[in-house]
Amino acid sequence: MKKPVKITLIILGILLAILLVPPVFMPSSYTASSSIVVESTPYNVYPYFADLKNWEKWSPWREKDTSTRYIYSENSYGAGSTMEWDSKNDELGSGKITTVQFKKFHHINYQLDFIKPFESKSGGTISVEKMNDKQSKVTWTNTGKLSWPISRWMGALADIEAMLEKDFNHGLEKMKTLVESNPQRVLPSIKPVEMELPEQLIFSVMHETVLNTEISAKMGESYGAIIAAIAKTGVKPVEAPPVCLIYAHNNKTTKMRPGLVVEGCGVMPNGIECIPIRKGKVLQITYMGDYNKMQSTYDAINMYIEENKISKRENYTWESYVTDPGMETDTAKWLTYIYVPVK
Repeated sequence: MKKPVKITLIILGILLAILLVPPVFMPSSYTASSSIVVESTPYNVYPYFADLKNWEKWSPWREKDTSTRYIYSENSYGAGSTMEWDSKNDELGSGKITTVQFKKFHHINYQLDFIKPFESKSGGTISVEKMNDKQSKVTWTNTGKLSWPISRWMGALADIEAMLEKDFNHGLEKMKTLVESNPQRVLPSIKPVEMELPEQLIFSVMHETVLNTEISAKMGESYGAIIAAIAKTGVKPVEAPPVCLIYAHNNKTTKMRPGLVVEGCGVMPNGIECIPIRKGKVLQITYMGDYNKMQSTYDAINMYIEENKISKRENYTWESYVTDPGMETDTAKWLTYIYVPVK
């Protein structure tokens, strides 16, 4: 009886060796990457992959199961945005994509977490690069680790890189068709003027998070409080337009600091701060029009800064409202200067 048992153990040992030893020498990771040239600008391409809700329009996996259920975070664009899916198709399974980092009109980095049919994690990037005034190159890359031993066997037998690149090519082709068949947006023309500005002191109110729909009301409230503070402290105001420092902005909220220029600080009432807008080089951009339609101008400014390799020296820009909306009802005549502190 001992001999058959011994033979069985030897056979099992050989089988285990065959299963476990080869994966030691197999690749422990994979990188799949595909690219395509689109007849459009990054300004038109970027929204199709930066907003996770738009993935349904071109995803290579959407057509494999049109009944797949998708759930999105409240904000589907920008860092922290998520897309979860649940499919009856075993190939698609269920999982979650999280945007972990992005650069507007350039790229997003995402984390891919598969839950079913098996758990795995990987990271990916979709980027768009301007080739000339009419063409952009879009590249989709995914990198993941292959755990020992099963995932390495799967990677070797299924050629995971070739399989993913086939799907990426199909998705990028669909994205290309979508971009090129839709109306092309054009950034407004801007003519930044470089100048040196002296230091300015402002009485201001900081707002960490303001809903974009409530910006006008919040600014009116802030200027009222600042005017009251100026009167209370006796600090002399400077004859200059109201300003607002913009620290961060997305399609839902804004971090901002409305302010009025003053000659000195004095003792600050609760909720009011006196801060300097430091002297230095700025780009001044002239904007005419409704405050609610400034986004495309900011997009043009950001593109100008990137293409000309300009570095900002502060973590904010600021707006100077030359026209008083109470005196001029025609929004097309509202003059605003946008200042970008640069090095």
